[in-house]
Amino acid sequence: MKLKRLVGLSLAAVMALSMVACGGKEPEGVTVSSKEDDVTVAVGNTANSDDQNTTKSDETLVVALPSEPSSMAPTLVGESENESSIISGAIMDTLVAQDQVTGEIVPNLATEWEWVDDYRLQLKLRDDVKFTDGSLLTPEDVIYTFETLATQSGNNDGGKFLDSSKNEIVDEHTVILGFNTIAPDMITMLTWTPFSIFSQEEVEACGGYEAASDNPIIGCGRYKFKEWVQGQYVTLERNEDYWNTDYTGYFKEIKFTFTQDAASREMAVEAGDATVAYDIPIAQASTFLNNNNVKTSFYSFGQVYHIWMNIRDSKAMAEVKVREAIDKALDYDAIAAYATGGQAGQALGYLDDKVPFYVQSYTKEERAQDIEGAKALLEEAGYGDGLTIRSLGTQDDEGLYTVMQAQLAQAGITLEINTVDIPTFVQGANGGDYDIILVGEYLDSRNPSAYVFFDQKSIDTFNIGGDKYTTDEIWGAVQDVIKATDNDAAKEKVATLEEIMKRDTLVLNLCPQLRAVITQPDIKGLSTRERGFIDVTGFYRAS
Repeated sequence: MKLKRLVGLSLAAVMALSMVACGGKEPEGVTVSSKEDDVTVAVGNTANSDDQNTTKSDETLVVALPSEPSSMAPTLVGESENESSIISGAIMDTLVAQDQVTGEIVPNLATEWEWVDDYRLQLKLRDDVKFTDGSLLTPEDVIYTFETLATQSGNNDGGKFLDSSKNEIVDEHTVILGFNTIAPDMITMLTWTPFSIFSQEEVEACGGYEAASDNPIIGCGRYKFKEWVQGQYVTLERNEDYWNTDYTGYFKEIKFTFTQDAASREMAVEAGDATVAYDIPIAQASTFLNNNNVKTSFYSFGQVYHIWMNIRDSKAMAEVKVREAIDKALDYDAIAAYATGGQAGQALGYLDDKVPFYVQSYTKEERAQDIEGAKALLEEAGYGDGLTIRSLGTQDDEGLYTVMQAQLAQAGITLEINTVDIPTFVQGANGGDYDIILVGEYLDSRNPSAYVFFDQKSIDTFNIGGDKYTTDEIWGAVQDVIKATDNDAAKEKVATLEEIMKRDTLVLNLCPQLRAVITQPDIKGLSTRERGFIDVTGFYRAS
């Protein structure tokens, strides 16, 4: 699992949105929603709201991504970049899928499924699925895929929960997959791109999975791999033999280009050189709400930004009164307005409020900024003359840290902002080289990787949580959430877990993470996959 970095934002964008809130001209093509506190903000288009496309064309969809993936195999350890998942999600397919509006798990390569016991899931496969080489999907392909996943990704979100010894081929259309963890919501993980099924014959013909990841003619998805020119682009072509006849791909080809600078990606769309620009910083995207030459879309995806405090390595953070003082010194409404460009409010629980087992563990009144209360707590903790703490982040984090720096200073806390490159950030995060750190957790289902920062098994490899936070009490509460039979039962367990977090001020919940996508004005069909990745196969041009 990768650390989710917070996107740095521009105060100018928030000011621009506040002008709309105060009666300024409403941007064309933008709806306006009213918040609970009667503050009105501009809201752009969102994902998963358009009808499905019904026509084909000979056009090429050009998608501008932030960077080029090192591999198109999202199961390989250390090589599962966001871009890899977006591209491979178009050329590969999963056993089950998730309706991104309702959250319902629906049939895909498997038509039905049932748990044989707590650790074994039986699935019946379709008999009409063809890989891009023309061969039919078999139970052997499914078993081979999951055995490869367990081997290649034994330490990530997927592979470490698989138990190949329990796998079984029941008949020519039925398989049993084995797991080593009790998690009724495990089925949701099988909708994620890294669990896509590939052809054993094609992989072996390529010389193994790692070789096939650079020449991925191995899938059975909506599009087929065509060409990868290293350093320039990847091209896919429509799969005319795709098994699901209810799907129609509008674009004949999809071409992915790679541009690190977000402004350049937007300019490519405005100039007509790209159709879609993915992952535009929220504040930057907000500045294009009035631009009729592009369409700006915002959406959340089940991840909340958190402030984690280094209980293990920081003397000050080990003192609960200091953690409580930081909590009281922060203005969460201002932080949310800044971090989301005015598009969302503060998080009143550890989870995104759209998650089906969400529990609100705070009220806004409880989280109101209290500078005098913060000062009093610091005095009690022995820091009445002031406290200096250090943050860790990337350049994208600097803006938000600056906002918090000003708020903390009111209570006598000096925040030193330390921004580094990504490799140094990951190394420092794992090594505990900080007092506070901004990290979000993707948690839209009760899969066994839920609450990863509290995972006792991750202590040696993932030290954001681990031994700094985890006790038998906490770990037991996490397991109760994961093992709950359904979301209603899970809510009671979530409430228990969040009460522990709240009691000890273990983590500070900031706001939901949003993504922004910019497209040409007449492009419709923005849809998403896991972790808010875009599903590029859903785009079409409005007639």
